[in-house]
Amino acid sequence: MHNQHNPWNRSARNSRTPYYTRQAADIISNSRLHEAIEESDRREEESLAIVARELREPLDAIRDATRALRPGARPDDAALAWARDEIEEQVRHMTRLVDDLLDATRLRQATADRFTEPVALAEVAARAVEAARPLIVARGHGLTVATPPESGPIAVLADAARLEQVVAHLLANAARSTEPGGRITMSAGREGDEAVLRVQVFDLFLQAGETAGHAPKEPGIGLWIARRLVARHGGTITATSPGPGSEFIVRLPLNAPTLKPTLHHTYSDAHLMVPALGP
Repeated sequence: MHNQHNPWNRSARNSRTPYYTRQAADIISNSRLHEAIEESDRREEESLAIVARELREPLDAIRDATRALRPGARPDDAALAWARDEIEEQVRHMTRLVDDLLDATRLRQATADRFTEPVALAEVAARAVEAARPLIVARGHGLTVATPPESGPIAVLADAARLEQVVAHLLANAARSTEPGGRITMSAGREGDEAVLRVQVFDLFLQAGETAGHAPKEPGIGLWIARRLVARHGGTITATSPGPGSEFIVRLPLNAPTLKPTLHHTYSDAHLMVPALGP
């Protein structure tokens, strides 16, 4: 009993309290550091898996094309022309992939930007459609682009070239991930204090012979870049699969002054049906 009331004992216990507190703090800090390292490793593995998937498709196509060029294959002129065109197309695709990888590296090191110039969302969408047009036509897809007439020109503070890159990546992803003859719809409008752009795809991710309900294909580098670029503009990008299709939704702060109406392009051909983007 005497020891319990000894002030020296209380002093010794109190002097050890900061030591135990520091030990507990160190344990928590080390645990969080370990979790951060594991998360970094997981993301690196996912990135490598994405790159491997992106490279496998064009490499497989080139391998198939070179079979027509093997000694003894005796291909006709049509087969030789197909092999040449296929190899050239896949080399272009791999070049774009390498450019995307370099872009992804730069974006990973970049910080958020501050934009001061208003950009017309409809004009950005029109240029992105032109960039994605050859791929969409080659895949035999129908594309419809529209903005509600009552919405008027929609402006956001942005880097026009980067925003165009976002939309082009979404359209290219939709075109590549959909079986030939699919339908793609892109729309833009206002929702509250946000500018919203939607890319909807019918039967996105469904391979021949599959039905709705199968797991979607993993996102590629283009979508990763699009997500980073949207984040740098203070926005978000989400993906949903409500049924036999999918929808990508880009939301950007509607913080730019109202723009005067301008003339927008109208596109039309056998595979690409795009009405006017402006009001």
